Amino acid sequence: MPDRPGWYPDPDGVHDLRFFNGSAWTGDVSTNGERSVQPLGSVPSAQRSGTVPLVLGVISMSLGWIPFVCFGVAAVAIAAVLLGVRRRRDSADAATAGIVTGAVGVAFCAVGIWITIALVAAVARFEDPGAHTAELQRCEEVDGVTRATGSIRNDSTGVRSYTITVSFDGEQSGVATLDDVPAGATEPFVIDEDFRFSDLDCAIDSVRGPRPFGLPVD
Repeated sequence: MPDRPGWYPDPDGVHDLRFFNGSAWTGDVSTNGERSVQPLGSVPSAQRSGTVPLVLGVISMSLGWIPFVCFGVAAVAIAAVLLGVRRRRDSADAATAGIVTGAVGVAFCAVGIWITIALVAAVARFEDPGAHTAELQRCEEVDGVTRATGSIRNDSTGVRSYTITVSFDGEQSGVATLDDVPAGATEPFVIDEDFRFSDLDCAIDSVRGPRPFGLPVD
């Protein structure tokens, strides 16, 4: 307890200052220079404890690395740190744990944001293979399988990778991948499918860029 009347840090930890009249705390409080009235102890103890920042920090650590979700979780992690700093006076251990977990959550969110950016860039490369010329030269049965033979020319100004899908008689499809084709170069591709029919009919369905992180994409 203070030994003389005056404004002192709020024991509740909610406001910046609270007035002590010499014998007891009053309801006069001040936050950011603005005065108001709130009786001492009127704020539930759960709001003054360090449990809230700790919970927020744990949530940010658990979800911060997830792509796209990380943007919203970053706000939770920052709130855990700020709230933990504010609550250290009332609940030092839990509030400090909230600060630490919140800081780790911020780091996890940074990783999640990096993964998100990399994922978006990879999908963009897949959807836009750049200028090219793809041609299917032959569709024939070879050693009991149907073989489609073709080529693709990189008409763009940089090195490109391609994912080429060829349909066989409109019933099955096969995929060929060509990596790091130089600008202006032409590379052949061959797709074999265990599919036999007398009237051979093959067609190029699509040409896309490299699969994002090598994952199969329908």
